[in-house]
Amino acid sequence: MITRGKAGVFKPKVYAGQSTEYNPGSTEPKNVTEALMNADWREAMEEEFKALVKNKTWKLVPPSPSYNIVGNKWVFKVKHNSDGSVQKFKARLVAKGFH
Repeated sequence: MITRGKAGVFKPKVYAGQSTEYNPGSTEPKNVTEALMNADWREAMEEEFKALVKNKTWKLVPPSPSYNIVGNKWVFKVKHNSDGSVQKFKARLVAKGFH
């Protein structure tokens, strides 16, 4: 029996986060400073913040020694259509629950 491995036929390895095509302007920022320089990302961040306030997900209180402060961070993702074009810029504010 001849397998694909014996015949020298292998699938190319594609790693997570690796894209086959380059689309300038649709790359994800590495930090908040980079995101704030781009109007599309800034708009996505504003939408996320407005949704959190509207849904009363959390409220801001002054820090106290008796409370544990939970940190947060922004996560950025570009969503694509099936043809590879940009559908939307998605920003999420997530809690660092491991702290």
